[in-house]
Amino acid sequence: QKLHVAGGLSISQSSAGQIGSVFEAPTQAVQTLRFDSQRFRFWAGGSERLTILSASGNVGIGTSTPDANLDIEDSSVAEVRVKDSAGTGYVRIQHNGTTGFIGTEGAVGFNLLTNGSERVSILSGGNVGIGTTSPSSPLTVQGDISASDGTRTLHYDVSGNELNAGGATFHINKSNGVDTSFDNGTLYVDASANRVSIGAGTAPGEALEVVG
Repeated sequence: QKLHVAGGLSISQSSAGQIGSVFEAPTQAVQTLRFDSQRFRFWAGGSERLTILSASGNVGIGTSTPDANLDIEDSSVAEVRVKDSAGTGYVRIQHNGTTGFIGTEGAVGFNLLTNGSERVSILSGGNVGIGTTSPSSPLTVQGDISASDGTRTLHYDVSGNELNAGGATFHINKSNGVDTSFDNGTLYVDASANRVSIGAGTAPGEALEVVG
């Protein structure tokens, strides 16, 4: 080499050394930096570890040809962890070659935000909240609920306590053969006998039995 420095090397703007570059003497295998017209390469342990492409500015970890602003690759499991050093868990983004994961490790929840507001909250115990950050059941929705296939619609209006269907006939237990009870048995449909009870209990003796 034209210049060979045995030990550390410091290149600085001032004698105090606040601005510049410091290249420490390697303590394990080979550590070096490489520049060329296409990329800026960081090597450690004899392998290229990080690459910055000159043209795009894309950064690659585990790859010398990053296709995104930050491209992380690994031969087995590629993973990114974000952790508060004072916290008890961390956020993990992982891909193991067949499946991708986004979530948390440890007793911490996971929230999805849009426009700076929390929209979906998953507690560490697994409860999921939509529109609420404190779901009390496996799925808690704060607000109205709608479902549609483009033709038929089903909408539950929480404030009006109304369930409305549109686009086609609304069926309850159309084909599963299970009895149906309304208002704690005030209206009861015996599916096996095709009988209806109004105030007559759960075993109507006629096609329509009314008591009261």
